[in-house]
Amino acid sequence: MKVFNSDNNGVTLMELIIAMTIVGFIVIAVITYNLIGEKYFQSTSRQAMVLNDAQYLVRKIGQDLKEASSAPSFSSNRLSINSGHIIYYLEGETIYYSNDTLEPPVSDEALADNVKLFDVVVGIPRKIATLTISVQIGEEKDEEVSSHKAEFYMRNM
Repeated sequence: MKVFNSDNNGVTLMELIIAMTIVGFIVIAVITYNLIGEKYFQSTSRQAMVLNDAQYLVRKIGQDLKEASSAPSFSSNRLSINSGHIIYYLEGETIYYSNDTLEPPVSDEALADNVKLFDVVVGIPRKIATLTISVQIGEEKDEEVSSHKAEFYMRNM
């Protein structure tokens, strides 16, 4: 049996290869972990942004419905409030907003994307408007859709 000299301070080629292999596995694991985390973060951020847009849209349309001075009308994905001075409409998957009562007037401002459903039912005798908005959360066609439904009392009618 051969005994190694204990005063040898060098590293053998085999030790170097084993150390590099272990470090390589560690680096690959860290990079994979970071890429998965980044993809999850981007997906979650997109979901939060889409849901935030939908909530903002419900609040904004709801505020205009509450303050409507005349009966709003809704047809063909187009909501007209105050005799057409305030308009929300769905074109493609984007909801747009126009308001000629503001200074300066707002024309065709995009408020939210990924909208799959935009519906308003106005109950004149009860002065209640029911707003329904559905937005697609994910980027794929078969991903989750979030629906938002709210009723608003039109106090100025």
